[in-house]
Amino acid sequence: MIDQRFTELLGRKLSNEISEDENQEFLRLISENEVYKKEYETLSGYFQEKDEKPYENAASLFQKIKNRINPST
Repeated sequence: MIDQRFTELLGRKLSNEISEDENQEFLRLISENEVYKKEYETLSGYFQEKDEKPYENAASLFQKIKNRINPST
């Protein structure tokens, strides 16, 4: 359940649609879990690249994150 919540918060964070309470929860999750932190850093770097179309591969990127967090799904 936490993996699913992280993915939801990550999507909100990257799309700048996250509330202050959700942001605090998100920051707590990435501070407590190195895998989450690395996934956020990787994706946020991707979304910040100027030459890329940021939403072009979003669905596949989120699926990759979910697979890394919970490889059995």
